[in-house]
Amino acid sequence: MSAEHPEERNASSGESPAGSPGRETGSAPSPSVDERGVSVEPSPGEGRARLILAAVLLALMVAEGFYMWWLLERRLDVHVHEHDALLESKTRDWEALAGRTSQLDAALREDMTALRAEARENGAGLAALKARVEALSGEEADAKQRLAQAEQALRALQDSVGRDERAWRLAEVEYLIGRAQERLRVGRDAAGAREALTLADQRLAALGDAAALPLREALAREQAGLGALSAPDLPGLVLKLRAQAERVSGFPLRHTGGDVTDASAVTPSMDSVPVAERPWWGRAWDWVVEQTRALIVVRHDGARDEAVLSRSDTDREMRLWLMSVREALVAGQAEALALSVNEARGWLVAHYDSEASGPAALLRLLDESALALQGPQWPDLGALSAQLRQLSASGAAAGGE
Repeated sequence: MSAEHPEERNASSGESPAGSPGRETGSAPSPSVDERGVSVEPSPGEGRARLILAAVLLALMVAEGFYMWWLLERRLDVHVHEHDALLESKTRDWEALAGRTSQLDAALREDMTALRAEARENGAGLAALKARVEALSGEEADAKQRLAQAEQALRALQDSVGRDERAWRLAEVEYLIGRAQERLRVGRDAAGAREALTLADQRLAALGDAAALPLREALAREQAGLGALSAPDLPGLVLKLRAQAERVSGFPLRHTGGDVTDASAVTPSMDSVPVAERPWWGRAWDWVVEQTRALIVVRHDGARDEAVLSRSDTDREMRLWLMSVREALVAGQAEALALSVNEARGWLVAHYDSEASGPAALLRLLDESALALQGPQWPDLGALSAQLRQLSASGAAAGGE
């Protein structure tokens, strides 16, 4: 074997001899070896090119990362804006729904309050009417009881005193006529007085005397007159007024005698000019006039002009006056009833067509209500007592002869 030179052996193995500068830390890189085993050292320009290429690649990677980060931020911003817009829209919808709910709740509370007030008013009115009916029933029962007691007293007196039957019958008739007159003057009880006169007529019929016929005819006339003096049906009037108040919105409104003038009668118009030739301000003026026509109507009534109330305000005022009439009827206040009826009639005639069937029926009902609390003209039964005395005197004269 041939001995090799140490330097060649180290060069072929890629190692530096011991103690050579290639083994020191931080020394320059060793030169590369080609295929023939000849060392080739890199040039300084090739190292800088590699360094620049690496820097460019690094810059491209950084730029790509920055671009991806910027694109992600843009997408996130878009999603955030969309989410905020959706959240704001939902919030507005919720606030609108909450406002509408509050309005509906307030309206419902107002309706419930009005219904409770009306129910209390109706309850008080019905209680007053019931008490009055019970009082009248008690008076009628008292009158019947008194008549029964009077009959018993007359029978007892007839048994104790030996008078003839005709005289006792006439005495009974006189007593019954006196009780009828008392019921009319003191108790204002037409039904009790009528019943007393009926009993008196039965006593005269039991006599079988032709001379009593004129008195019986007079009794029949007085009974018929008392039948027409029956107490008014206050509950029926109240119910009729309530029904009419519900139909007020269907009444035709009154047309005044004056001319009904709209905005076209008091403002200039450019209708004579074709639309295409009108200036812009002319077309704008016509639009304003048309809008004003739809909102305002002026009625010329004599020397003054009066703005027309809305239909709802007119109907509401009419219902209020009818309610006042009902309350006065229930409370039995004659002065308040007269005032309310006059105001209701005035409002009805001034704002509705009083010749139509509905308003005309309401006028008749108001007239009937105005007379409901007025006392009837109670008749005087003194003429019956005078005729009865004449009959008694004629009977006594006939008996004496």
